[in-house]
Amino acid sequence: MIRYLMTLIMCFCLSLCAEEIIHIASSNHPLATACNNSRKLVRTIDDRLVVVYQDSIQAQSVIMWLYSDGLNWSEPKQLAPGSFPALTIAENNQIYAAWQLEEQNGIGLAVFNQGETEWHYDLPQSTIIPASAGECRFPSIEVTESTLYVAWQQRAREKELQQVWLQRLDRKLEEQLSPAERMSDAEIHATMPVLCGDLEFSNDLIHLFWTAWPDNDPRIRYRSVKDDLRGSHFTGAVIELPFRDCMNLSCSARNWSGWESSLFLAMYNNRDTSVQTFFMHMDSALFDIVGADTIVTDKMAFPSVDDVVRESVAMVWHNGTDILYGQNTEGEFLRPPVPISEKGAIPKSNPSIGYKMFRWDLFDVIWTEGDRPPYKIIYKRHKKDYNLKVSGSPVPVVRSFELEQNYPNPFNHATSISLVIFQAQMLKAEIYDLQGRLCKTLAAKHFTEGGHTLSWDGTDNRGLPVSSGFYVLSLKSDNETNKIKLLCLK
Repeated sequence: MIRYLMTLIMCFCLSLCAEEIIHIASSNHPLATACNNSRKLVRTIDDRLVVVYQDSIQAQSVIMWLYSDGLNWSEPKQLAPGSFPALTIAENNQIYAAWQLEEQNGIGLAVFNQGETEWHYDLPQSTIIPASAGECRFPSIEVTESTLYVAWQQRAREKELQQVWLQRLDRKLEEQLSPAERMSDAEIHATMPVLCGDLEFSNDLIHLFWTAWPDNDPRIRYRSVKDDLRGSHFTGAVIELPFRDCMNLSCSARNWSGWESSLFLAMYNNRDTSVQTFFMHMDSALFDIVGADTIVTDKMAFPSVDDVVRESVAMVWHNGTDILYGQNTEGEFLRPPVPISEKGAIPKSNPSIGYKMFRWDLFDVIWTEGDRPPYKIIYKRHKKDYNLKVSGSPVPVVRSFELEQNYPNPFNHATSISLVIFQAQMLKAEIYDLQGRLCKTLAAKHFTEGGHTLSWDGTDNRGLPVSSGFYVLSLKSDNETNKIKLLCLK
């Protein structure tokens, strides 16, 4: 009871001090909080935080870590020689860390546990040393009820190619449950694996994404792994998602809507110099894109997303000298992103948002700040802004019609859109490209009350097929407009 009351008091105090920017540590390494394929900050159920980052001591890269008891931050401690650390957290508050080993071609692993007064990591640490030894980089880590998953990028010994590998271990780090398995194509360059699992641990399904580079054209590829009575097994073949010229992916997953998972993906589009977001439902190799959005950036961005809550996520990325925050709902931004870092010319980079925070109202984020060593590790707790609430209550919305997402989406030859009309009226349904140019008028007529279906065959008003890409369907009356995004793939 006393611990419960103390937790409530700390949560209340933290809510009061939200928005404060805190310098929690320093690092001599410019990539202290890189890269976004791995998490650097996790939170326990009782609002304790653990952070990992990269430092350089006497020309050697080392992994540092520190924790917060909810009110104060500890002094940083050295975990091990290495670089590019990653964190995840299990349902029992155990925190797992992975990092790139410095003196061996492999991955280091450790478990953090919460003691009475402070956090500690358990010895001995474990390592993964692949038999086909090549430099292992950029580990990503995730946990289910019984299994720890580690993915990494590894250089092939016989070829100048990077490949993505996956290893499964027991939660005590005492037993390897499978040999290291190559996930990517042996003949195609593959980088930056990203692992994510169900936030409630109710679905022992692990999602693995990576960037493949056929003909130097970055594409996102995907495979899933399921834990059940048979152990761990792949639920389908590797599939290529319809996202071209994309990299630097961050992901969050939740078991919703009758699908195996609802996934939020954020990534950088190299061709358009933009951050792209997608909200999608997925069953093994089947997926349905619910919504998508794009925000142009000044430079290459490394987005980071938090938990899917109410089909919405908090998302951060760096743009010039700012760390930007946007609240993205069903794949779309409800309002323009806002800077959450202090204004000024000091460079800021590599933000990492808290993972498995289970907070609808707040998110935690760290980033690297400075133009020369020592670089600052900055922490901030920020309030979420859904732009959907007034005085804590949902904004009442009275609609005269409802526009549902098209199916299938993405589509090739044709797709259907369902409408529900609550009041008979004149409506116009039009298809636009992302530059706002009218492509097709699907309907301009009086609709009666009830259900209706529109179809689009992927042609414009001249009857010519449109090119692959995103399009917007606008359904509007005299007083109301509703829009959805459609993805056409030829």
